[in-house]
Amino acid sequence: MSLNMESLGDGYASLHISNVTVYHRGTYMCNVIYSPESKEKEILFEALARPVLSILSAKVQRNTEDTLTCKATGFFPPEIKFTWYRDKEVLNKHFMEKPQEYENGTYQVTSTVTITPTDDDQNKISCKVQHDSLQEPLQRNFQLIYEETSSIVITVVCIILVLMTIISVGIGIFLWRRKYRKKDMGTFTVMDILPNPTKLIAGEETSLNCKATNCPENTSVTWLEKRRGQVYEIPESHGGDKQEEERLMDTQYGVISCREGPNFTSSLKFRPSVTNHKDVTFICRYSYGNKKKKKKIHCRAIYAKPQLLQPVSRSLIVSGELKYLITLEKFYPRNITIRWAHGVGEPQKALPSTEIFTDIPDGTYNVCSEVRIPEKLLKDPEFRVRVSWKHETLENLGYKDLSLRDSEYPWRPEMKEIQTPIVLHETPATLQCHISKYFPNTITVTWLRKSKNQELCEDSDKNTITPRREADNTYSCTASLTITPTLSVHQGAEYICRVDHPSLEKPIEKTKRLIVIAKPQMVEPIEITMGDSSRVLFTLNLQKFYPENIEIKWTYEYKDKKSKMTCNNNSKKYEDLTHGVTSVCSIPMKLFDDLQTKVYVTWKHESMEKPETRTLTIRGKEENISRSRSINILMKEYSVILNNNKSNCGNKIFILKGNST
Repeated sequence: MSLNMESLGDGYASLHISNVTVYHRGTYMCNVIYSPESKEKEILFEALARPVLSILSAKVQRNTEDTLTCKATGFFPPEIKFTWYRDKEVLNKHFMEKPQEYENGTYQVTSTVTITPTDDDQNKISCKVQHDSLQEPLQRNFQLIYEETSSIVITVVCIILVLMTIISVGIGIFLWRRKYRKKDMGTFTVMDILPNPTKLIAGEETSLNCKATNCPENTSVTWLEKRRGQVYEIPESHGGDKQEEERLMDTQYGVISCREGPNFTSSLKFRPSVTNHKDVTFICRYSYGNKKKKKKIHCRAIYAKPQLLQPVSRSLIVSGELKYLITLEKFYPRNITIRWAHGVGEPQKALPSTEIFTDIPDGTYNVCSEVRIPEKLLKDPEFRVRVSWKHETLENLGYKDLSLRDSEYPWRPEMKEIQTPIVLHETPATLQCHISKYFPNTITVTWLRKSKNQELCEDSDKNTITPRREADNTYSCTASLTITPTLSVHQGAEYICRVDHPSLEKPIEKTKRLIVIAKPQMVEPIEITMGDSSRVLFTLNLQKFYPENIEIKWTYEYKDKKSKMTCNNNSKKYEDLTHGVTSVCSIPMKLFDDLQTKVYVTWKHESMEKPETRTLTIRGKEENISRSRSINILMKEYSVILNNNKSNCGNKIFILKGNST
């Protein structure tokens, strides 16, 4: 482990762990001290190990119940699931052993399935493994090898041997034994190790077979491994030097020996690795008394298949291009061909790429291949990119198809809720929806409206989109729709902002229900008239508001004292669904003997930010009360009324003059 000291000055405490194993998992604590304060943070680190899946045996006999074995090694955590298939049919008659732990903390386990194979099953049996470390299940297909039953042959041989034994009773047996003793080891022959493969593939099960003929009764066989001048015995049960034992256990050698009469066959099964088996010599040694015979096979080079262990990386660059980066790991030899292609539908057009090779300490290689895709090519949702690789260890090309609709693609549009201002009747309003985090800049926005008792319809009065390039090279935009709402059409209507993009399987959308209101309008001045019983009437007309509820309050101020006035309100409804109200109140005319008398009217409605007030005075002086403006009162014959203080003054008309809002 190492701490990155350079980044500490920037406030980043980075701990680098090389050659991660499952023993590194656990809780790490970062303690930062900035005297006199200190803070700490716990970080949970999980380590996974991917299983290697192998087929232990594929030899079966036709129409005879047989067992197939599949083995997973080197995985962590121990939870793992096997599934067996015949073609697409799941085979339920299978068994999984309890996982066994290696000393390095990983696990190995075998699963078996019992089948009665026919000729149709040769390429149809497969074993699939699911594990937390795998993005996709790992699968191996069985290439069944059919063996002809040897029972008839054995029976015939046994009969012949019995007959020969009977015939050879007495002198024949004596002569045969005497002759055998004379030849002793002279007829004992050890054949070459087979097969003698031109290449061994790392991770694939390999079986080396050595056969000896005319073996004496007490013949034994031993497999040895020679590396760097040292010879190690491969025991059937490990023991001895602990370090060498761990290495041999990690290799998972298996020795199977079988004797049939004078013939002795021994098989060594293992999975080659570049680290453990490059330039290694295997020795099969047969021993009889003090005499030994052996055969050798030298593993000059171990070939390793390229592995795609992590998803293809995607990133956006300043030039506006999408960069794909694939890493193929742990292959040998170094020569590998990587080809990128693109196209709509089937990728066919070649793309230039850049490769960087890395030498790995175990003798294998990694390669990173990078390609850049211009943004203009990504606008078609059917656009595809294919990366393929060819290596001499592969029977078929390896490949990976990429598109904007892959589950790993990170730059799909994200929508916020639709933002609306206060929506006023017959007043233009703009609906806005912010869309972000998408690439490429190919986005379609559709506004839809669904009113009461109406089907969904497109609304495109004034639809605008303003895209913007963000610091992370993605795009964002604000989609706007300007409407002139009315109560009859838009009240309660649902507005839908629908977004489509090449990365989406289907459009995404946000919905907003409109609430339309209307502000009260005073279309004519407040009217003042003379009423009965020497009272002055004040009449306020407000129109075109919604909803109906409105609050109107009248007060007057006489000799510096304010008092409430009672009023009568008469409501009405217009064809456009708005409402109107006429509010009338009165005060005694004698109150106007004081020229400072004032009358106030205030109305409040939910469509208004704050109440509005009008002030009425005899002198016509401008009063800055709330939002009122100057209102002049012309009182005809007012002086006559004041001088002639009679109760029967008749109807005198007062007219409000000036602009009112």
